Amino acid sequence: MKIYDEALKNELTNPDLTKGKLVDAQKFVAHHEATEEVWHYEVMQSTITEACPEGLRLAVTDEPAHDAWDEYEPVQKYVLYTEEELAEIAKKQEEANKPTTEQRLDSIEKRADALESANDDIILMMADLIGGEG
Repeated sequence: MKIYDEALKNELTNPDLTKGKLVDAQKFVAHHEATEEVWHYEVMQSTITEACPEGLRLAVTDEPAHDAWDEYEPVQKYVLYTEEELAEIAKKQEEANKPTTEQRLDSIEKRADALESANDDIILMMADLIGGEG
């Protein structure tokens, strides 16, 4: 499906979806005038030539009548976000990137385990130093 700018004049190939969005739209293609029915007579051969020597006439429609109509093409329109929409998107992204309480607690537990392990290593090193002097 083709993508156009907001005025539906210029076709876009790679719109920046961080600054705008795509909206379904219709682009005017052509206006078609009303037409009248077109038809002609066809002469049918009759088996009873005495009653109708010229044959039977049958009206045949070649083209039906149409009202005037406009032709449109389905397209997508690139609409830039407003300042308010950009602010709302940034707020939602910030909230989505915030760690949950569970993630924060897990991180705290891991840091506490790392600190405890480092503390144990320091105690062992101090014990070796003190034990080595005596």
